[in-house]
Amino acid sequence: MLQSISVISPAADSELAARVKNNLALQHIPGVRWLEVHAHHGVVTLRGRVQSFYNRQRCVHCSQHVAGVYSLIDQLEVTEPGTSGQSG
Repeated sequence: MLQSISVISPAADSELAARVKNNLALQHIPGVRWLEVHAHHGVVTLRGRVQSFYNRQRCVHCSQHVAGVYSLIDQLEVTEPGTSGQSG
């Protein structure tokens, strides 16, 4: 009996991370451009700061619905506006 083995390349990982980042950008969530998005074999990690719990939930929800995301690690921090050291 033959078994199928799926090999995910680093290029596929970076493509998935880019698709997640683009999907987040389309949501117009404040500060989303500074978030780090990493992917490894379908596991996506979100890291960075957002301005509210609501925005955190939007980021997580939108990321989970991108094709190819099998699992999501949420390392987002909620900070008050103006305290993240980032502007825009």
